[in-house]
Parts: sequence; C-alpha cells; structure tokens
Amino acid sequence: MSEQITLEQLKGLCLEMFKQKAAVAKIKEHKTAEEKKLKEMQDKIIFHLESHELKTFDTGVGKVTRKNQPYAKIIDKDALTKELKERGIFEDMITYNATKMNSWYKEEMEKAKEEMNLDFKIEGMDVSSNRVSLSVTGVKLSEV
Repeated sequence: MSEQITLEQLKGLCLEMFKQKAAVAKIKEHKTAEEKKLKEMQDKIIFHLESHELKTFDTGVGKVTRKNQPYAKIIDKDALTKELKERGIFEDMITYNATKMNSWYKEEMEKAKEEMNLDFKIEGMDVSSNRVSLSVTGVKLSEV
C-alpha cells in the first residue's frame, strides 16, 4: 500500500475520484448512444441487403455479409434442465449469476436474523470471505 497521507490530502484524493467517476459516467453514456447509432445503422444495412436480395456486399473498403443464424431461446427451464442432466452436461452448461446470488443470500440472511436463526446457512455457499468496496453517497456527479 502507499504511504500515510493527511486527512486534507485524503479529501483531495476523494474529490479527484469523484471527478474521475463523473468522467467515466460521461464516457459510458456517450458509448451507449454511439452503440445505439451503430445498431440502427446495422439494422438499416441488413434491411437494404435483404431488399436487394444480397447476402454479401463489397463496398470497396470492406465487405458486409448478412448472416442468418439460429438463436436459441429458453422456453421451458424444467425441460431444458432435464435434457442437460440426461446428457450429463448440466454442470458444464449452467452458470450462476453472482450478483443475483449475493443479493438473494443477503435477503435470506436478513430473514434469518429476523427469525433469530443463529444456525443460518445455505448449502453449497461459502461466505467466509468479505469484499471490501467503496460506497459514494451525497455527490452529484454532474456537479463535480
């Protein structure tokens, strides 16, 4: 870790972090808008390729190719789970959403506290480690 700093220096470091956080938020906002424009352009090009009955189009600068690929959508989780287990690939195919799992764990832990359940535990989950993070409140990033 770095050397000890004064509280005034810590205040300055926090202010710089607030400014950096605001800069990142602006970039993300701009990125989202630019990605939306890109998607709209791609959709328009696909439409025109289809209307001209073209699969590939050479622009002289690069080629664009219209692809038609199947997209798998889960319509019955129970049936899919059964299928994957029968094939012996369930564990390889399924992933857990860590954010949702942590949120669910916290909810269950709060319920256990309210019920005075001192033996609260969820099988298969280990919560012996803690993640240290920084929470920022009261700052309007647009004003930094």
